[in-house]
Formats: sequence, C-alpha cells, structure tokens
Amino acid sequence: GTANWMDASGRYFVVRYDKRGIGQSGGRPEHAGISEYADDVMNIVAWLGKRREIDPKRIAVITHDDGSAIGLTAAGLGSKIRAIGLMGASGLTGRETVLEQQQEQLNRLRLTGAERDSRVAMQKRINDAVITGKGWELIPADVRRQADTIWFKTWLLFDPAVAIKKVSQPVIILHGALDREGLPSNADRLAGMATARKSGPATA
Repeated sequence: GTANWMDASGRYFVVRYDKRGIGQSGGRPEHAGISEYADDVMNIVAWLGKRREIDPKRIAVITHDDGSAIGLTAAGLGSKIRAIGLMGASGLTGRETVLEQQQEQLNRLRLTGAERDSRVAMQKRINDAVITGKGWELIPADVRRQADTIWFKTWLLFDPAVAIKKVSQPVIILHGALDREGLPSNADRLAGMATARKSGPATA
C-alpha cells in the first residue's frame, strides 16, 4: 500500500510498505484479514497526520490488485483518508476474482477440456472449504496450508460494490489495457459503482 501527500511546492511525501509479516514489515499475518490490514493503513495515515510537514487534509491512499479491498475498507472508516487510488483492482467479489484469474491462466495453457474442468472444480472446492470450513478432506494438505487463512477467507468474501458505498472520498481508477491478471473490464465495473455515489470518481 502507499499513503502520500503533496505540498505546495509540488513535493510528494510517500510511505510505501509491505503488508504485515511480508518483506521487512514486522508483525505476523496468521490472524490478519482485510479489517486488520485496513487498521494498519489507518495507523500509517494517523502517523502521517501528526507530522508537521504533512497537511492531514491532503493524504491519499493508493492500492494495487487485491490491496484495493484493504484500501476501500480503510477509506470507508472515516475522513482521515482524503482520496483513494485503485490500480489494477477487481470490480468483482474476491471469489469471482479468483475464478476469473484462474480462467485467464488456464487460457494460456494447453489443457484438455477435462483437465480444465478438473482444475476449476478444485478451485471451487477450495473456495467453498475456506468460506464454510467444511470439505477440507477433499483438498490436498499442502493446498490447505496455503489457502486456509483469514486473509484468503476475507478476500473471497469481499465485495467492492458493498465497500465502495461506504467511501465518500474521490476515487481514481487505473487499469492497464494489457493487464493479464485482471481484465480491464474490472475498471468499468468499479467506475459504475463509484459513479453511483454522490461524488463520483475520476477514471483513467
């Protein structure tokens, strides 16, 4: 995630960081979902707002990919975040996004119809097990170790259409036309959600 502010001389103050437990960030991610990561964002924004060289009324948060769930959730918590940028963000629920991304990956592989159907069915079983806590006996143990996390569960359940209704700040939506992780049509979905709000978004 990134929190930044620009002063009158055109200088930007930028805080870039990895999620807790990633890279050089401290903390442990085992018990962290979208809400906990959004709290981390708000702590950084609060820290920025206390610095003398920062105007707390001009702090924006810029997110990328699934970090958009964290950014939108944080922005919905109050007005300390004054604007939000969504780069390469999904306009689908987390569950739908996982399946869409899988489909894009499968399209690049030489697979039979049966192999493709088998992989999609497995991903759906994984998603169901993560959300319900049932059906893990049908999932390989190594896959469960990767998928059975609070983060992945909250991501699967995340719906940007619900989250963006709580966001009153200006929103800018950026998406690469050649993005192979998420289709550019996601930007159109997000723009539609944002324009349904009173303030509307900026898009590019």
